[in-house]
Formats: sequence, C-alpha cells, structure tokens
Amino acid sequence: MKFINYIDKILIAVSCIMLFAVMVIVAIDGLMRQVFDIPIKGAYVLVENYLMVAMIFLAFGYTWAKKGHISITFIHNKLPIALRNVTYLMILLIGIFIMGIIGYTGLERTITAFQNNNLTSGLIRWPIWLAYIWLPLGSAVLVLRLIAEFVVCMRRIIKKGVNNVSISEVTDNV
Repeated sequence: MKFINYIDKILIAVSCIMLFAVMVIVAIDGLMRQVFDIPIKGAYVLVENYLMVAMIFLAFGYTWAKKGHISITFIHNKLPIALRNVTYLMILLIGIFIMGIIGYTGLERTITAFQNNNLTSGLIRWPIWLAYIWLPLGSAVLVLRLIAEFVVCMRRIIKKGVNNVSISEVTDNV
C-alpha cells in the first residue's frame, strides 16, 4: 500500500500542477483577449482536452484513499455490520471491474491514436494520444488501490469475522 500511496502523491502533485497551469493559461488568455484583443492560440484546446483530463484522472486514486468521492450512506449506515461489509466488498469489486474496462478501453484508444499519429484539428495540431494517456494511467492506479483495499478488507474479515469489524470504516488508512 505504501507504494500506491507514493504513486498517488506523485499523481496528485502533477494534478495540482495541471490545475495551476489551467488557472494561469485561462487568466492570461482572458487578460490578453480583453486588453490587447489577442487571445492565446490553442489555449482552450490545451485546457479542455489535455490539462483538465490529466487533472481529473490523475486524482482518482488519491480521492478514493481520502474517501473524497461522492457516496450515499444514509441506507448503508443503517444496515447490519455483516451486510455493510458485504456491500462494501461488492462496491470494491464493481469499481475494479468498471474502472478496469474504462482503463483498458482508454489504453487501446491511446495506443491507436499514437500509432496513427492522430492530431487535433485547428491552428495548433496537438497529438491526441497525449490527451488520452491520462485516462488509463489514472484508472490503473485506482484499480490497483481498489484491489489492494479488497485484499486488506478480506484479510480483516477472515481474521476477525464478518460481524466483528466494519471494513468500510477501518480502511481509511489503507
């Protein structure tokens, strides 16, 4: 888990850098557009298709680790502890499956765009694979985290019993 935490710290730092870049580019572009009537060419394509995608997907694993994703707990918290544990394990497995498919599809698309040398249309011809690469990378880290959390949860259930530990609460520091 320490390895995944280390990767997440690197990716969240890159995500923050991307956010800062978005703020700087949009602010300078707005200033240049309003004051000098000279917008930055390709600014919107860069922000929308590259920086924002990287910013969002690189933060997935870190956000999961910090329990920052949206969750609806008003029913879950009222369930018996054994049923809470089972539903949490199901959530992990569904997450692994869905994010695995998303990551795999994104990887295929990235490889295809790279091999075909696909470029954006417009004034500046950006390579499209640079926009796509963030999706499989972020998804892969999240899938690794979910798998590791599933293994840790299963160990705790096997060790203490399904009725004696609430894995959805204990896994905060996994």
